[in-house]
Amino acid sequence: MKTVVGLFKNAGEAQSTLGEFARLGLPPSQIGTLSTGPGTTGSNSIDVADLGRVSANGLMLKLLDEVTLRKGSDGVMAALLKMGVSQSDAARCVAGLKRGGVLEAVVVEDQKEADALAIMEGRSRQQDYRARGQGVTRDQDIVIPVIQEELRIGKREIDAGGVRVTTHVSARPVEKTVTIREERVTVERRVVDRPIDDYEDVFRDRTLEMKASSEEPVIAKRAHIVEEIRVHKDATERVERVHDTLRHTDVQFADLPAERGYGQATERGYGQARTLGPAYEFGQQIRSRVPGKSWSELEIQAKSKWEETNPGTWDRYSDAIRAGWEAGG
Repeated sequence: MKTVVGLFKNAGEAQSTLGEFARLGLPPSQIGTLSTGPGTTGSNSIDVADLGRVSANGLMLKLLDEVTLRKGSDGVMAALLKMGVSQSDAARCVAGLKRGGVLEAVVVEDQKEADALAIMEGRSRQQDYRARGQGVTRDQDIVIPVIQEELRIGKREIDAGGVRVTTHVSARPVEKTVTIREERVTVERRVVDRPIDDYEDVFRDRTLEMKASSEEPVIAKRAHIVEEIRVHKDATERVERVHDTLRHTDVQFADLPAERGYGQATERGYGQARTLGPAYEFGQQIRSRVPGKSWSELEIQAKSKWEETNPGTWDRYSDAIRAGWEAGG
C-alpha cells in the first residue's frame, strides 16, 4: 500500500476529488483530511501549537500521529517531518494550511498510486503543488533479501527385490530286495532193525521239541545331507550424479532521474518513490512552445505528440500534462 499526500487551496478543491476517488474504488475510510476551517463529518477538532485549532478525521490523525500533533511546539510541522516529508515541503504545507488550505492523504494499492496522484494534481490549482505529494514513510531503508538455494543430498533405503526360498517335503516310492531265511521242522519215519542192550531206560515217557525260525524285513530310515543351498547378499557401492536446479535472487540496480518539480508518492515502509515529473514538464513545454491557445485547442496535438514516445499512456498521464500546461501560464 502507498500513501499520497496533497495540499489544496480550499475545501472545495479537496471535496472535488472524492467522486474521482470513488470511481477509482477508494472508500472514504482510505481518505484523510486536515484543515483549519470548520470540521467535516467524522472529523475531530484538536489544538496544535503551530496552527491552533484544526479539524482532522481519524485516518489523518493516525497518519500524522495524534500524539505528535498534540505535543511539542511544532505541531503539524513536526508530524509531517515524522512522516518523512522534507523540511521545505512540510513548511509549504503548514503555510498553505494557515491560508485556509486543506491537507489530503489517500492510502491506495500500488497499482493505483499514479492514478490517485493524477487526480490530486488535476484538481489542485495551487501553483506550488510541485512541492507537495511527499509520501508517508517510517523507514528510509530498503531491505532486499538475496536468497540462494543450496543442494543437500541424503540417502534412504528402498526395496530392490530379492530371492524367496521355500522348502517342502516330497515322498517317492522305493524298492529294494533282501534275502530272508526261513526254517521248517519236518518229521520222518524210517524202518530200522537194530538191537539195543539196555532197553529198560528206553521205555519211559519223554517230550522232545525242535523249533524252527524265520526272518522278516525290518525297515529303518536315517536322514543325511546330500546337498547344501546357500543364500547370501553382496553389497556394492556406486557413484550416481544428481542433476537439479538451484534458484538465486538476482538484484539489479538502476539510477533514477532527479526529481523535478512535480508531486511524488512513496511506499510506506520502503521509501521508494515514483514521479510524474516528465508528464508535468511535457505540459510546460507545450505552453512555452504554443502560447496563447486554450487547452481544448491543444489537447489533440499534445496527445499525438505524447503517444509518439509513450504509446498507450495518454489516459494515465493526461491530467499531469494538463497540470503542467496550466502551471506554465
